[in-house]
Amino acid sequence: MKQEVQFFTNDLNLINGSCEDINIRYKEALLINIRLDIIIEFTTYREIVKNGYFHLKYNDIPKGIAFDPNKFIRISLKPSLELFKSFTTFPNADAIREILFYSDQKDTLLHEMDWYILSVGQLVDLPEGEEGILEEGFDTIYGQENQDEELDRIEMDLHSFLDEFKDIESILDKYNIPYIREKEQIRGEVYFDEDRWSVFIYESNRVFLVCSVYHFFIDTSNYDKIMRKLLEINGELVVGSFDFDFSEGMITFRTSIDAGDEYLDMGYFERMLIGNIATAKAHYETLKEFS
Repeated sequence: MKQEVQFFTNDLNLINGSCEDINIRYKEALLINIRLDIIIEFTTYREIVKNGYFHLKYNDIPKGIAFDPNKFIRISLKPSLELFKSFTTFPNADAIREILFYSDQKDTLLHEMDWYILSVGQLVDLPEGEEGILEEGFDTIYGQENQDEELDRIEMDLHSFLDEFKDIESILDKYNIPYIREKEQIRGEVYFDEDRWSVFIYESNRVFLVCSVYHFFIDTSNYDKIMRKLLEINGELVVGSFDFDFSEGMITFRTSIDAGDEYLDMGYFERMLIGNIATAKAHYETLKEFS
C-alpha cells in the first residue's frame, strides 16, 4: 500500500511522506504490534535529525553513516505506549488504518511526539551484474527493544516504560550544552563571554524542574538590596521565579512543568529550558553587581 501521510509537530512544521507499509499484528485477538514504514525525501530526513523529531537522537546515528541526498529514505515508526493502548480498543487492523489515515482524528494521532523511530534506511545500488535489493541504515534504541519484553510492560504507566531523561539529553545535545547525568538528575553548564552558571534538571512527583544557579555569591551587606531587586524582577516575570538562599548567598532561577500521568511533552520542555537560560542570562549582569 502507498498512502500519503502528514505528521504534525509542536513548532508547526509539517513532516510529509508516503506510508509504504503498515504492519498491524494480533496474537489471540490481542493487538501486539503497530509499525509504519514511511518514505521521505532526504531534506525531510535532515529536518528530522535537526529537530529531533520522532525522538531521534544524535547518538542513535552511527559515525560515518552517509545517505545519498538524491534518493528517498525509509523510516520505520512505532506509536508511543499511550497511543498504542488507544488502538487496542479497535476490533481489527482495518479499523486502525481507517482512523489513522481517513478519520477526523488523524491530525491528533499523527503527531511526531507520539511516534518513535525504530530504524532508518536507504536502498543502495548493487555492483553491476549483481541482483537483489540492499538497504543500508541503522536501528535506534527503540528498534532494538525485545518485543516480548515490551509486551510484558504494556500495562505499565507510560513514564515508567520510557526514559524521559534520554529525550532531555538529546535536547541538551542539540544545543551543545555540556552535562553530567546521575540517575534522574542532570547538571549542565551554560557558558557565555567570560561567565557561566549551572543548570539542574530533575523530576519530583512528575514535576520536572529546570534551575539555573549562578556561580557568584551575594555579599551579606547586600542581602536586603538583592531581595528587593528579586521581588521587582519576579513581579515582571510571566513564567518562573528567582529564589535567594540566605545561608549561602546563592541565586537560583526556577521553572517547572507538571507532567502528571502523561509523558513529558519534549517540545514544551525544550521551550521551557531555553526560556530559563535566556531569562537567567538577561538578568545576570544586573544581579552580579550585588556580589
